Amino acid sequence: MASMKTMLVSIFDVGISMNAHIGGDGTPSKKQLVASFISRYTMQRMMASKTVEVGVITYGNTPDKTNNYLNQTQGGYEGVNEVVEMGRPSTSTLSIINSISEETDSSENGDIIDGIVVAQDILVRSNQGKAFNRVMIIFTDGETRVEGLDDLEPILKQMRNVSNFGLHIFLLGKVLPSSTVVKRENSKLLKSIADNVNGRYTEVECINDCFRALSSGLGLGTRPRVSKIPLELSPNVVIPCALWSKISEAKLPSLKKEASGSKGAAAKDEDDDGDGDEPAARGVVKRDTTYRNPNDPDQEIGADEKVKGYRYGSQYIPMTAVDEKMFKIRGPAVIQLLGFVSTQSVPRQHCMDSASLVHGAADSESADKAVVALAVAMDRSDKVAIVRYVKSEDADPYLAGLWPISDAEVGWSLLLYRLPCAEDVREYAFPSLNHFASAYNTPTHNSSGYEKVAAVSSLVDSLTVRKEGDLSLTPINPTLHTLLAEVHRRIVGVDPSQVLPLENPLVPKIQASPSVVSAITSNFQLVKTVAKAGKKKVFWSDIELKSTSADGSSADSKRVKYEIDAAFLANNPHLSEWQGGSVDAINTAEQEMDEQLANLPTFSSGSVSPIDDFQALLTAVKELPLPAGLEGSDHQELFEKKKKDVIEEAVRVMTAVIECTVGCSTQAHYRRAIACLQLLRTTAMTLNYPSLKEIFNTFLMEVVKPQYGRSGGRHYAVWH
Repeated sequence: MASMKTMLVSIFDVGISMNAHIGGDGTPSKKQLVASFISRYTMQRMMASKTVEVGVITYGNTPDKTNNYLNQTQGGYEGVNEVVEMGRPSTSTLSIINSISEETDSSENGDIIDGIVVAQDILVRSNQGKAFNRVMIIFTDGETRVEGLDDLEPILKQMRNVSNFGLHIFLLGKVLPSSTVVKRENSKLLKSIADNVNGRYTEVECINDCFRALSSGLGLGTRPRVSKIPLELSPNVVIPCALWSKISEAKLPSLKKEASGSKGAAAKDEDDDGDGDEPAARGVVKRDTTYRNPNDPDQEIGADEKVKGYRYGSQYIPMTAVDEKMFKIRGPAVIQLLGFVSTQSVPRQHCMDSASLVHGAADSESADKAVVALAVAMDRSDKVAIVRYVKSEDADPYLAGLWPISDAEVGWSLLLYRLPCAEDVREYAFPSLNHFASAYNTPTHNSSGYEKVAAVSSLVDSLTVRKEGDLSLTPINPTLHTLLAEVHRRIVGVDPSQVLPLENPLVPKIQASPSVVSAITSNFQLVKTVAKAGKKKVFWSDIELKSTSADGSSADSKRVKYEIDAAFLANNPHLSEWQGGSVDAINTAEQEMDEQLANLPTFSSGSVSPIDDFQALLTAVKELPLPAGLEGSDHQELFEKKKKDVIEEAVRVMTAVIECTVGCSTQAHYRRAIACLQLLRTTAMTLNYPSLKEIFNTFLMEVVKPQYGRSGGRHYAVWH
């Protein structure tokens, strides 16, 4: 079913008070703000919908600018000008609306009631008998006294009788105790008008407020698709329900590819006079895709000669359409209850995709009551319903959760989120932070964690939003509106400096005090981590040498004694006892040794198979041969020391893996942790490295015994 078309009529107060600046000197006038918004919002609706129709009227003009249907047929309604007649907008419409702010002739006696009557007549008379959303938007600063209140009640009655009618009233500037008496009285009147017809009243100070207020509403946004779906509590208890997406991401307008310079490929804009060098519309680019035989590029393959399949190694397993249907789990659309669990047992990070709302079917009052009763019962018992969710007939079934929710507009309902299966969960093994958390949960006054918690508590308190409007939880999308503003500027043809800027809603408006920041920096070493530079390889040819002959004369063909530079020896003590040998051979051998160590199998705390990776590293280290050219006690000792360092580091990583695995607190993780611990003990006893036994024993005494021991260890369950 196609969504209903929409007619938008904007009532624009252009009285003399609208020439004032809303934020003082240096800011745009009220008239400029409204004209810019209407023009840009009209363009936004043009890009979002092909069926929207727009009309703009102004009131508060001088009598000579009166132009409306009621004045021509009945008389009266002076000062009301129908600037844009109701119809499909074009690019010239945007320029006409934008130019309203340049007019200077205004009256002091603009009558908003006359403007409402003329706008109401336009909405009723235009597209009469057709299904349209009829939306009226009023912009005024409320500084002009309202006349003709006796006619207001019949007008409101007519508004209530119009089907699919929406009303939005924008009052420019906040109503404060210092505001004029006229503005305070008019704000009460406008609020009552909006309440009487279920409309919206909003006080705005910038263009962001206008865009945010009109981001949703009758005929203003994307209409959600409502699906009928049964909620099956048991085979004999089925509630007919309606499901729709509460949140749907707004996409940027897509760019259309057209042939540059094409003539006659598409119709020109109706307002284009054809005098310009560039045509108003260009030819749409079409794609023609052909498939060719890889063995014979000149042979074109038809659609019936192609086959889909899965690649398995070098083989290709074809799958026909019949095969694909066999894989489907067939069944009707349904939300089938599996059971109830506590709210705390479902991690927040497991909520996938966007939220959907589940209501009782619109044509069944009993179903609506049943859903409300279920939501209230779940809320009181703090339960979440785990369900099997099939979105449409023969669609893939999902695991999902139903949360009770109470909304001011829709009342009690159920919020549906898709939940992950085992294959959807991703893990990364970080070191356990449980010992930090335990110190911060119940810190004593003299503990190290007390000052840290106090510092962060002060930070939270200083950045807590207390003033309404300092932080919007649903701001406008700055990327989307920046793009639309630039497109609008190019259409209207104004200078970039004259574009009314948008306020970026994603910029912090409140800052922490210097004392709070100082406390944070002193308690936490939040310094920037700099990657440690790799050790530079030094070759014998790079060493600064001093040569002397045996008799003290300069070096000649006699045997030369080399004295290595003292600074180099200080940085490389393992070379201090070198007593000769082939320099080139030593260079090559040391380089080969470093390359062998660098190419060893990797083992990190994020390893998916820690036991296999640890054993592969140990085997590779044990089988690592001493490079030719490094024979001798000194070089062999250096080589063995580097191998031992690699193994020690691997053992330390394995202890971190065990801590992190145990922290996951599941039986599968416990079994893996015990296997890792057994391997670690075997390695420490098998290899003749006292340092490994020391690392293992320290880990047992400081981590395993306190945390996994029988006397109050929080991970005692690891042994069961």
